[in-house]
Amino acid sequence: MKISAVIPVYNGKKHLAFCLDSLLSQDTLLHEIIIVDNNSTDATAEIIKTYQQKHATVVYVFEEIKTRGAARNTGLRRVTGDIIVMTDVDCIVPTDWVRRLTEPIIKGEELVTTGYQYNLLPNNYWAVETQRKCDYFLERQPAPAGYISFTDTKNLAVQANLFKEVGFDDRFYSLEDVDLEIRLRQFARFRFLPEVIVGHAHASSLRAVWRMGCERSYWHMQLYHKFCDVYDIHGILIFGKIPAWRFYLRSCAFNIGVLKVQGIRHLPFFLVFDIAWKCGSIIGYTHIDRRL
Repeated sequence: MKISAVIPVYNGKKHLAFCLDSLLSQDTLLHEIIIVDNNSTDATAEIIKTYQQKHATVVYVFEEIKTRGAARNTGLRRVTGDIIVMTDVDCIVPTDWVRRLTEPIIKGEELVTTGYQYNLLPNNYWAVETQRKCDYFLERQPAPAGYISFTDTKNLAVQANLFKEVGFDDRFYSLEDVDLEIRLRQFARFRFLPEVIVGHAHASSLRAVWRMGCERSYWHMQLYHKFCDVYDIHGILIFGKIPAWRFYLRSCAFNIGVLKVQGIRHLPFFLVFDIAWKCGSIIGYTHIDRRL
């Protein structure tokens, strides 16, 4: 079966070569590697075109709508393979990544598989604490044995026809993968392969963590507006209407839970991310984004 990789990128000069080298070093040949340039202003386009000249599988695509959802959809439209794998430009994948991630789909056992991540910056406080927060979140996800309740586009494989049918919401600048997961779970379960791990360059500064918290909480609330009082195919309410005070109590409880488990060292990260989350969610809760 032909396997296609889709990677969106915006100003990826710092990480792009490492990501492409890891994809080109796979022990299973990729049919194509589609890199979608989402209006980069650095040397991203030049780097992609240099690789394109040396490797026939590398395809350069430009998407003018500056959202991650639009960039990913543009890549999906160009795919000619039977299975689509996705990672991000600030990731490095192991040499057996494609083979192990797609094996259950090739065998006809699954339609969607997803793996996990590790931190590429072990000496950076902010990156280390970001990874620890991700670990805490993963450990508390309810899911049947062997499956998981969310997808991660840093480490994802989907049967191509299904992926193209569901697609992404072009309007989502962030959390487009969560929006995908909400709609995709009506068609398939997500097989979790914890041993398939990609390296990710996490947020590595106070400013980056602040931006991450604000951005994710804002788009989380846009998801709330989009799916409020909507039921999935199993009759389960996706997002029920909740008062603002209850939403904040839940987010505070989650963050305090992280702090209790991870100790005082986590406190600076906790304060920055928690305040950023509240700021972003206030804006997102009080109005629907004009792009929606």
